[in-house]
Amino acid sequence: MTLHYPLDAVTARSWRSAVRRLIPTPAAHRRADVGRDAARSLLGCDDATLDLLLEAGLPSSGTGDAARFDRFDLINVAIYGGAGRSVPEAAQRYVLRYADGRPDSWTEPRRWTLRWLLRCADQTCEGKWRVRLPTPELFGGSLTDPPGPDPLETTGPSVRITTGAVTAGHRAEVRSPVARALFDEVLTELETGRLRYQWLPADLGADLPGAVANGTLDCVAAALLLAERGRERGLSTRTRRGRMLGMIAVDHAWAEIRDDDGRWLPLDPVFALLGGTGRTGPAAAAFAAFCAGSVPGRFLPWDVAAGAPLAEHSCGAWTETFLASPA
Repeated sequence: MTLHYPLDAVTARSWRSAVRRLIPTPAAHRRADVGRDAARSLLGCDDATLDLLLEAGLPSSGTGDAARFDRFDLINVAIYGGAGRSVPEAAQRYVLRYADGRPDSWTEPRRWTLRWLLRCADQTCEGKWRVRLPTPELFGGSLTDPPGPDPLETTGPSVRITTGAVTAGHRAEVRSPVARALFDEVLTELETGRLRYQWLPADLGADLPGAVANGTLDCVAAALLLAERGRERGLSTRTRRGRMLGMIAVDHAWAEIRDDDGRWLPLDPVFALLGGTGRTGPAAAAFAAFCAGSVPGRFLPWDVAAGAPLAEHSCGAWTETFLASPA
């Protein structure tokens, strides 16, 4: 059951402010395919609130009961609204709770059971799948019972992967002053809103010039930006995809640089931004410093670049569910 919360004066002001802050999804990437019922469910609001958002300027196609919305516009309005009732807000609260933990807990190794279901829209499909498996060994972890070779190639209407995993973190501090200045530069741009952190469609996040022209970055675009600026400044750089594991498994991407001592270390200003939301002083500074070189113990990496797919299916239309539970 989805709870829809009634509108009051304070909440109304928050929602209007959220629409004003929103940088809408550009027309070339917009998919207005979310109806009113699904929009209310995502936002955790009632019909009156949805009407208020429309009146305040929330982009839509159609009017009245026929109104359709872009999913990413809704997600970002939910985050800006701060009502605390949407799935995207739950994901960001999870990062905040992690950052609020003891610093020694940030790198603790953890054991997981991973369940990954990929389903074609056509359940009679016999098309090909190519699925990249997670590679926790890159950060000192392991898959305890790998389901097969990487990539996993098979056919049929679905792929179901169940495996145990150990994730491991470690602390490191970037030595290169160029790399640390680059991390601070991008984090400052995000904190000041010169480039706004928003959830973006996958095709926009992978289009760095388009994302920057829109004034927005998600984790993929931020990773690509760091890698590009790093190369321009003489650094060896690469990007990586992964997930942060917990009650919600959050898709993520980050940049990595080859430090002065030859080690590849992550730079993750987006994680620093999310973990520092609403926090100031030494605690926020300590977490930001952690994100410039260290590996969180809840990160599950793939040997896949930011913006590249973890799975491909010849039929094209498919969905996935990825769950991670403590073992």
